[in-house]
Amino acid sequence: MELSKREKDKEYWSEYMKKRGFVTPKVDASKTGIRDLKVFCNTLFPFNPRKAELAEAIFREMSRLRTNKVELYKDLAPKIIREKRCSARTLSQTWKALLKSGLLCRTRRNEPARLSDIFSNRLEMIGNYWREIMRSIEGGEL
Repeated sequence: MELSKREKDKEYWSEYMKKRGFVTPKVDASKTGIRDLKVFCNTLFPFNPRKAELAEAIFREMSRLRTNKVELYKDLAPKIIREKRCSARTLSQTWKALLKSGLLCRTRRNEPARLSDIFSNRLEMIGNYWREIMRSIEGGEL
């Protein structure tokens, strides 16, 4: 039995989101520091500059609104889509990636998302683990 076009599209996007629906920080030796939000967002989305641009727009809009809690479709989406000329799907994928990474979080499904320190806590945990593993590898104890 052959799948319909709609089912194929749904399957394709499901696979796509498994691979690319997350923030993927890229450690680049040539960059010695992060000086502004644009560099930070490009570090988060090294394989998709469009999503990096939209993430920066989301954070800048939150700053303009002077709030740490926002709802994408009520507060941000219309303005960002109009200004950045992007699709609602790309903006939604960027939003979901920020939620999955821990940069934004929400307590319940229909609550507004807020800024979170989960991402920084995860990075610290990974950094501490890597320091311990480096000592083990150099000592031949791994």
